[in-house]
Amino acid sequence: RTCLTAVLSCLPPGVRMAFILTDLMGFEPAPGARLLDIKESAYRVRLTRARKRIEDYLTPRCQHVDDGNPCNCEGRLAISLDKRFLRPPSHTKDIPDEPFDSGSPHGTVMPVYRTLPLVQLSNSRSQELLALFDAAR
Repeated sequence: RTCLTAVLSCLPPGVRMAFILTDLMGFEPAPGARLLDIKESAYRVRLTRARKRIEDYLTPRCQHVDDGNPCNCEGRLAISLDKRFLRPPSHTKDIPDEPFDSGSPHGTVMPVYRTLPLVQLSNSRSQELLALFDAAR
């Protein structure tokens, strides 16, 4: 999640929201477009751009895509915690029972994010997300 959060923060808001809605939250493009109050074709363009940028950046770096890539979650996590970019969850619902990287490399970035454990949002985080929807319009 650390890498995804960092990469997403570099995307334009509308492109970021399309990726979050479809690839992380499971919305199909038509409902996602309605949420953002844009045409479905424009939404699909944003989604394609988001996926390409994320794929282009992480494919040569992420160890989940290829074991030979230099970036691993342990290294990123330590840096993110030290810089207070991340903090441990206030509950254990988001902590998986087994390591996420216990399987074989995925080959591409998108399956990595589609199989991340679901996040339990607090009410305040839900409100922040809704505010992002409004800002992306």
